[in-house]
Amino acid sequence: MNTRPGNRILALISGLFFMMSVLAPAVAGAGTPKIKFKETAWNFGKIKQGEEVSHEFVFTNEGDDTLAIEKVTTTCGCTAAIVSDRSIPPGKSGKIEVTFNSHGYGGQVAKVVYVLSNDPKESQRPLEIKAEVEVPPSPKIEIEPYNYDAGLILEGEEVQANLKIMNKGELELRVEFNHRNAAYYVNGKPAPVPLKLASGKETVVLIRIPTPPAVGGVLAGASAEGKGGPAPARIASEKGGAASGEVSAPDRKGRAVREYVLLKSNDPLRSTLSLYISGYIITKEQLRELFEKYKDILR
Repeated sequence: MNTRPGNRILALISGLFFMMSVLAPAVAGAGTPKIKFKETAWNFGKIKQGEEVSHEFVFTNEGDDTLAIEKVTTTCGCTAAIVSDRSIPPGKSGKIEVTFNSHGYGGQVAKVVYVLSNDPKESQRPLEIKAEVEVPPSPKIEIEPYNYDAGLILEGEEVQANLKIMNKGELELRVEFNHRNAAYYVNGKPAPVPLKLASGKETVVLIRIPTPPAVGGVLAGASAEGKGGPAPARIASEKGGAASGEVSAPDRKGRAVREYVLLKSNDPLRSTLSLYISGYIITKEQLRELFEKYKDILR
């Protein structure tokens, strides 16, 4: 009995579909790890400032292939470590310990840890920890502003900035300033060292910084660097932790001033702050040119 060619082709296609239906489930289920955490967030509740707390996040490999923990990354203030094997067989569990150091923190704090694995659906799993850090009575410094624009400064005059310092804490605030050339005044008198502010009090400090003179049309201390012209000259040493400042080399338009004044205080959360002071030094001749150029606008 002869078999028609069409029937042979139909039988071949039917056989292929049968083989695919048998093999597909086996192929689809092979080699798929799956990470599953018991919990993905943990709240430590109220803790004392400076206290160090830890929690272990337990996870299970619910897949049918080996789960590999490739890396654990953390945000600042946290450390995380894998306290089990990095390779977890199907059905087995592992642990990741997360530690939070509350030193320097206050109030509600949230941190995130990322677990990187070979799970194709959750290759980067975030874990979150929270805590309410209780801060004991302490001073709390606030300053205004953080950036001060002194505007145009006539050559030979001082750079001056008014800085408001406030104590928003419960205990006395003590502040010391750090800049090699600066002088500090409160109510027209030299500021005491350290400057002391009772709880809830504030004061305004006048900061005065002398500018280096130009010698023969060139800023004192500036040095030429090839064809590029004079290089910026430092006017405050960085030795001993002193704040630094610089004045750009002179040109037809003047010299830019950039100064940093450091504030050291007994605020446990903000022990070091900085005030950035900027300005522009011009000569009398440049000032006359400006007035001449804009005299019609100034009338």
